Amino acid sequence: MPVECAHGPPISRKVALHRPPAPADPAPGAPRPVAAAPQNGSVHGKNARERQWWGPTPRLQRLRAFRALLVTGAARSATRNAGNDRGDLQKELDCRALRGLEARVRTTVLILPPPRNVAGRRDSGEKGLMKIGRIGIWHHLDALPASRAQHAAREVEELGYGALWIPEALGKEAFSHAGLLLAATRHLVVATGIANIWARDAMAMAAAQKTLGEAYPGRFLLGIGVSHQPLVQGLRGHDFRQPYAFMRQYLDAMDSSLYAGAAPASPPQRVLGALHPKMLALSAERADGAHTYFVTPEHTARTRRILGAGKLLAAEQAVVLDENPESARKIARLHMQTYLGLPNYVRNLESLGFGPADVADGGSDRLVDAIVAWGDVASVSRRIEQHLAAGADHVCIQALSASPDEVPVGQWRALAAVLIEKKNPDR
Repeated sequence: MPVECAHGPPISRKVALHRPPAPADPAPGAPRPVAAAPQNGSVHGKNARERQWWGPTPRLQRLRAFRALLVTGAARSATRNAGNDRGDLQKELDCRALRGLEARVRTTVLILPPPRNVAGRRDSGEKGLMKIGRIGIWHHLDALPASRAQHAAREVEELGYGALWIPEALGKEAFSHAGLLLAATRHLVVATGIANIWARDAMAMAAAQKTLGEAYPGRFLLGIGVSHQPLVQGLRGHDFRQPYAFMRQYLDAMDSSLYAGAAPASPPQRVLGALHPKMLALSAERADGAHTYFVTPEHTARTRRILGAGKLLAAEQAVVLDENPESARKIARLHMQTYLGLPNYVRNLESLGFGPADVADGGSDRLVDAIVAWGDVASVSRRIEQHLAAGADHVCIQALSASPDEVPVGQWRALAAVLIEKKNPDR
């Protein structure tokens, strides 16, 4: 709506953003500047002067965008100040400032995010889903110094896994961590599983995604999620009462956020961390797919039905290469105890037919065997096959060991010898 101003006509809050102003015409009698040669067809008059003055280079486009952001922010600040109860002289100065800013911004170019259609998908001109292979690794590297984490990432890459998934909870910040791992590898995709939407605002999330996407083309996959109430409300102090609504608003803010940096070569892709039908449906509507965690092949089949075709489904599968039932289940329960205390995971297990007795006391044998695949390489490989047959495009393996801080390189190597050549030939 317009800003009422007693010292002139109303000023629109919505400022038109076009090209920067052309230079003023020379004084009478002065030699006129020579217009730049036409490009891509005939260019005359004002357009020719604009092209001569500004030029078509991407760097200048980014500079114009940054200038527009600064001017727009100043206009908004002046608009707020103009509504305050102050003296007439100050109000007049505010109004004059607004008119001047509006005149300058009216001819400025902004770099806007890629348009999305009503279904939430990007326009059809972009490329298909990111190539992350069919088999990846999911692992907590937070306890490792940066140099050791980078060494582990190189090991994952050399073994032929398509992607390395990293979490964000109480340890390393997701984008800083991903940047370290990307810098240490050559073609490995690094994916966040997941980056917490409560840890940064939507504009910062989108900017970080584009920053890594431009620096490492086709190698960074953003997974985002609502996390869990104890982490969000208990530790961060946010209101967790409506996580689904907050995620939808967050995606709107990401898609409309301004970004004046060097853009990625292709539109960046994202997946949502999701378990339940509403969030899975949102993953199909507003993202490139879903990342599921602490699930069974039956859940993977359900997820594929909700996502439909053409959406990435990356399912996590915890494994223990140990043929002894007692020791294997002990390691599995150590891993599961945290998740069995989180309501979101428990409700998902209940939807799969597990009851209170299954989730009590560290989990029943039936539940443990359903969530964690243990045994020899052949037994674990069969579980991976079940996820793929149920509709998963990618299975990220989380190999567990007796020491949570141990890097399970031996298990990675044993599984790669069987799975990579057969299920991940591109890597």
